[in-house]
Amino acid sequence: MKYGLYSAFMGSFIYVLFGSSKDITIGPTAISSLLTAEYGKLGVDYVVLLTFLSGSIILAMALFRLGTYF
Repeated sequence: MKYGLYSAFMGSFIYVLFGSSKDITIGPTAISSLLTAEYGKLGVDYVVLLTFLSGSIILAMALFRLGTYF
């Protein structure tokens, strides 16, 4: 339970430092919560791995400037 509470705030804190849009919604949503819950049944290690891999993909996309219009 405490892992879910911590992860709910971390995305918002990181976006405050590095984000570029004030109108985007960052945080846990219903669909991401449902998808993560499937791995949560297997154990906390799988949730941590899923979170790490998701963050790595987003970081790689940012480094290669995927999704920007410039």
